[in-house]
Amino acid sequence: MTPLRWPQGLVGDYLAYAGRPPVAPHAEPVTGWTAEPAEELRRLGLPVRPGYPVGRWRVDLCVGTGADGVGVVCAVHPEGVAAHLERQRTLTRAGWRLHDVFASRWADDPIRAALDLASRIKGR
Repeated sequence: MTPLRWPQGLVGDYLAYAGRPPVAPHAEPVTGWTAEPAEELRRLGLPVRPGYPVGRWRVDLCVGTGADGVGVVCAVHPEGVAAHLERQRTLTRAGWRLHDVFASRWADDPIRAALDLASRIKGR
């Protein structure tokens, strides 16, 4: 009886790919307003990943993990309102729960913004 060997070619490549866990997406560093509520959310014990890539879009902050994770939009998309609305619609259709935390809504107070967001996330 011949021992089984690892398959070669396309099947071998597929099995090698399938046997590796997914790599965590590369997070981009954030500054300004986006960094402030991110830091406050971390202080509240929530996992925060800034600049989270989703397809061709980036979510300003991804807060939580797995099915409990939500997207947080901290500013209008840099390419303008049309891109902002398209990103919102696309991510919502893909199943993302999105919350906004604009500085103007919170009078530039990241602590209040983080506390409100944390209560909305935990209270869902």
